[in-house]
Amino acid sequence: MKIYISLKGTNLFPFIFYNRGFKTKMFVPLFDSTLEEAEIVLVGFPLEEGSDKKGYKEIPKKIRESFDEIYYPLRNRLPKVYDHGDIDLDMPLPKALDKIYETVLYFKSLGKKVYSLGGNHLISYPIIKALEPRELIIFDSHPDCFYGDLNYATWVRYIIEEGIIKPNKIALVGINNWAKDEKEFLDSYNIKYYDSIDVFFDLDNVIQELKKFKNPYVSLDFDVFIDKGVWREPLGIMPHHYLRIIYSLENIYGFDLVEAKDYKLAGRILLESF
Repeated sequence: MKIYISLKGTNLFPFIFYNRGFKTKMFVPLFDSTLEEAEIVLVGFPLEEGSDKKGYKEIPKKIRESFDEIYYPLRNRLPKVYDHGDIDLDMPLPKALDKIYETVLYFKSLGKKVYSLGGNHLISYPIIKALEPRELIIFDSHPDCFYGDLNYATWVRYIIEEGIIKPNKIALVGINNWAKDEKEFLDSYNIKYYDSIDVFFDLDNVIQELKKFKNPYVSLDFDVFIDKGVWREPLGIMPHHYLRIIYSLENIYGFDLVEAKDYKLAGRILLESF
């Protein structure tokens, strides 16, 4: 059942809320805090527009459904989380990006950390614009800095060229499939990047470098893992590499997880990323 409500004083209406409960599987039972008491808001942005492939719309729902078989985090670390459900983005792309931006801005105004589920990787662009973090760590097989219109394969270039985050405060981790002009673009801005070989053979050094980031926003594209994303990549890193890094970061500013195809693994990774 859908219930439409207005949030007075904001641009966020109508939101779509779904009945809580195991039958709908739209809310994670572990994340049962109220909005008022929660430290973190979990929100789904099932964005598919601007993508070459289909199926992105179902990802947040599928990840939530995976929690039927997931019980508790390994590290016994679970903050108070309010699961807001998914935002309706069935509209032209510019309006969808505006709605993501406004949604995140609203929760930021309440003093909440925002953790997001995509959808394709373009959701990170309006999220980051709204949150204005000073540091950014991206886990991705691809740099996403092609030249062209704003989309899931160019959004990092826009973050850099628009000066949203300073280049020396950005790091890309797990790259294993990039174009020559993408590498040249990153080098021209002296962006830190660590490819999958660096992660495999020099993980301790990668961790030490990333620990210099004191309050980063973390964006996780699931294709960074071997054959686990919408875009399947054979030379990706392993989940335990990611976990070693994420456990070493002391204070995450915000987080998104996008483009997953292994939904149970995505649920586990989400749970360990708080």
